[in-house]
Amino acid sequence: MKIKATGNDGRITELWPRDPLGHPNKPMGHEDVRNKFSRTVEPVYGKDKTKEVFERWWKVSEMSESELIQAITALDV
Repeated sequence: MKIKATGNDGRITELWPRDPLGHPNKPMGHEDVRNKFSRTVEPVYGKDKTKEVFERWWKVSEMSESELIQAITALDV
């Protein structure tokens, strides 16, 4: 990843952050994922629906196939 910014004076600054959050050397934790998901989804679906969708999504790897189908069809988004 490369960050390039131009100041009001026209000066250009370039940065190459090392291991940003989400990089394999710096994985996102549960709260990081929840916060990113909420910032993206909440403006569209509201706080309560966003929380419900996230909680279901977070547990998806633990669900059986029938539980997964039920969870997806019950969302009503």
